Amino acid sequence: MFENRQLFDFEVEPETGKARVLDAPCAPDGELASIGLDCSNLNAALTKLVRTRSISSNRVDLGEILEGFGVRSAVELALMGHGASLTDHFWYRAPGSLARWEDVNFFDNDWDATFCASILASQYDGLAACSPDIPDITTAGHLRKAWERRDAGIFLLKQAQRDDGADLVGSLLASQLCARLFGRDTYQPLSMREVNGKRFSASPLMLARDEELVQSHRLYAMCGMQRRKRTRSRHLPLCKPLPTPSRT
Repeated sequence: MFENRQLFDFEVEPETGKARVLDAPCAPDGELASIGLDCSNLNAALTKLVRTRSISSNRVDLGEILEGFGVRSAVELALMGHGASLTDHFWYRAPGSLARWEDVNFFDNDWDATFCASILASQYDGLAACSPDIPDITTAGHLRKAWERRDAGIFLLKQAQRDDGADLVGSLLASQLCARLFGRDTYQPLSMREVNGKRFSASPLMLARDEELVQSHRLYAMCGMQRRKRTRSRHLPLCKPLPTPSRT
């Protein structure tokens, strides 16, 4: 689904993430390309999208999360909910469901705070009672992280790898520099927070309800471009060397 527009019907193998389109897409190629789908091989493109639209396979606490929810894979977890995120307007709707974008999007609706509390406390037992309709199940990255809604807005909390939080200092300084360059009306810097003796960075969501974060592969698809693998038979010609200037 794109907001309230149905793009196509598909099925997925939860363990492998392999997807297959059931009905021919009703959307034009350009609209599918806006999601990053290559219409020349829609099944393969959809499989890649479904696999990436889940918790990253290299996330350090993925095993604890899957065990807490009682599922076998990150894809299975994403399919338990609507698969919505805080970076775009795409989501999954189960067959026969009457759910609408207004009901499931996280820009307007609250979500279960159990996941964030579990991450902050490094205790995953409570995830068994947590709703899968949370933005965290579609969030990439290898660090422990969780979305949190506060009175001041929506923030992504990311745990430092080092006890002293030194690995987050570079990101903090860079964000403060960007805020000075572009102004705080345009760019909101990160902040540091300590919870249960652990250091976290808090990154504010800077997307409005009608905005999306467009990744590079979607830009390529929208422009009709395909990234080609470099081979020995395909290379850019070298420039001819300039003539050596004469000395007079």
